[in-house]
Amino acid sequence: MAKAFKESFSSIEEMNAATPEQIGVALILHMQTQGNRFSPHNFQSEINHWHGNQGSPSWLMQRVSEGMQWASQMMLAVPDLSQTAGAWFILSRAGAQFDPDRDIERLSLERLMP
Repeated sequence: MAKAFKESFSSIEEMNAATPEQIGVALILHMQTQGNRFSPHNFQSEINHWHGNQGSPSWLMQRVSEGMQWASQMMLAVPDLSQTAGAWFILSRAGAQFDPDRDIERLSLERLMP
């Protein structure tokens, strides 16, 4: 079952140590549970709220960006061309059906093979 991003990392430090793949998976699962549209720019305040931060660590948006880049490379999230302002993403057809337990190994192999 999909879970929201905040349930994927127990602390902001855990998110800092996560790989782009782990963050990307968490973002896709978050999009599946919270609606299929997502703006990384609007996400910073949500993360701060969940973890009780009074200001973001300097690395926070870099980690979100790395996760979104992974999700985009895996064709799980694509730009939302209906939005003219800002960087919005929507789940691709594959992203809407994504289940990490079932799909992560296949995606890793596809990335390695030409």
